Amino acid sequence: MKASFGAMSVALLSRALSFWRPQRGRPRLPLLQRADWNPNLPYNESPPTCIHYSIEWKLLLKKGRLSKLTNDTEQNLVLAPGAFWDQTLEPKLQQLLAKKTPRNKCYEPDETNVVVSVTDRSQRDLTKRFDELDIDWGVVENQLVAWSHLLRDGRQLRIDISFIYKETTQQVAGNILRTHGDVPPWIRELIYAKEQQDSERRKKKRQASLSDGLPLIRITNLDIPAPIDKSLHRYCKWLCARVTDPVRKNGYQDACRIALEEGLDLERLYNAQDVEARSLAERGVKRGIAIQFVSKVKAWLDEV
Repeated sequence: MKASFGAMSVALLSRALSFWRPQRGRPRLPLLQRADWNPNLPYNESPPTCIHYSIEWKLLLKKGRLSKLTNDTEQNLVLAPGAFWDQTLEPKLQQLLAKKTPRNKCYEPDETNVVVSVTDRSQRDLTKRFDELDIDWGVVENQLVAWSHLLRDGRQLRIDISFIYKETTQQVAGNILRTHGDVPPWIRELIYAKEQQDSERRKKKRQASLSDGLPLIRITNLDIPAPIDKSLHRYCKWLCARVTDPVRKNGYQDACRIALEEGLDLERLYNAQDVEARSLAERGVKRGIAIQFVSKVKAWLDEV
């Protein structure tokens, strides 16, 4: 009985100590997952209270040799890499691939190379290779957590990602594509993205021909309760209460944050719905959520 208790105590102690830096006894910082993350908070505490990191990524094409299509940097991130990939980076990657490649060709992911590093010479980089886009974000996030105590010493965490694509023919893995069902999902996503871009271009051309190139704006005088910035928050909470899907709730919150950053009020959003919905979509809000966010103002006013 005593031996069993002693073994259990050692196991619990070992588990607890795994979250502390052995050199100085300082706790590791948390990595924020989607449920813990608030997009409206700046997360600029000093010293930091959660893990901050950056991502430098490249989109490469394999044509005998590698050629770079584009690259970008995502700075001062606190949302865990896996969640950031699902919410922001993967859609951005697909859009850029569709934009940067010829319409009459198809490309598929070949491999993804990931390097996790910290600006500390005593620590070696973590280098991983993954097939296609099948990234094990758990491995990446565990390394960030393991190095999190170094943030308090002024070190910086970074993830370098190389997305490598290759051209593919319309015959995949020996199967001739005869029906829509034969087309792999990633090809359908590329085709959809290209069609969406073409549709947006046509829409912009049509709008440019209206009213000497100016978008149509309705003029409706709305009695917005003061203060108007608080009304935006109340309106956002009202929208969130009408849905259960966390993706929609987060989308409404993103739209509210962007509107506040741009100095917009509910009257402007409602009177210039086409303009502001398009602007929100260009900032990363899903198109359907952006349309709902600007169009439900009067319904909310009728209830308050």
